[in-house]
Amino acid sequence: MICGVLSSLGIGFLLDKTMKYNLTLRTICFGSAILFALSYASFATRNIYIVGANIILDGLVFVPFLPVCIAYAGEETFPMSEAIVVGILQVSGHVSGLLFGFIGSLTFTIS
Repeated sequence: MICGVLSSLGIGFLLDKTMKYNLTLRTICFGSAILFALSYASFATRNIYIVGANIILDGLVFVPFLPVCIAYAGEETFPMSEAIVVGILQVSGHVSGLLFGFIGSLTFTIS
């Protein structure tokens, strides 16, 4: 978690200077896919050091995803207030989570 927070701060400073949100999101997604695939290989080794290194790398890539997405949404919808954009994103995320949870609970009670 600490590595992820430090990575978020570093990426935030980098984005403030370069404003390359799209490239950063693509890099994060590509890195997430690679590290997710490597997670299966590292867990199969049952070596605590390899698994720990993989978890640290996962934190470096997975944690900054949400702050970068929210900052990118704020930049793309510039004339609107950033608070409104972030509020809409948060509400839509909560509503979709509620719907998926409700549908999932119905699925499990039926079967």
